Amino acid sequence: MSLRILAVLCLLLVPAISTSESEFELQHLEEVLHKFQPDALEVLEELKKEEIPPQISRACGLTILQKIVSTCGDNSDCKSSLLPTLACQFKLNEKVFVELCCPTKL
Repeated sequence: MSLRILAVLCLLLVPAISTSESEFELQHLEEVLHKFQPDALEVLEELKKEEIPPQISRACGLTILQKIVSTCGDNSDCKSSLLPTLACQFKLNEKVFVELCCPTKL
C-alpha cells in the first residue's frame, strides 16, 4: 500500500472537518461543486456550520477510498479534507473526485 493511499485512509478515518481546512482548499471545493454538482453545495454549507465535526463510519471511509483509487489509481492526492465527510453524506459524481483527487496530467 503506497504512502499516499495510507495518508488518504487516515484522513477518511478521522473527523474530516478541521480548522486546518484552508480558505484556498474550501474555495476550490466550492468551485468544483459549483461546476460539476451544484446540488451538493447546500450539504457543504451545513457541514461548514457544524461546530463539532461529524464522524464518518469506517465503512463509508473505505468506500470513499475505493472510489478515489478506482477513479484516480494509486497516485491519488485529494486536495480537500472536507471531501470524505461530504462524500459520505451526499453521493458525489466522478467528475468531483477527478477534479479534487486525481493528479494533474501534464
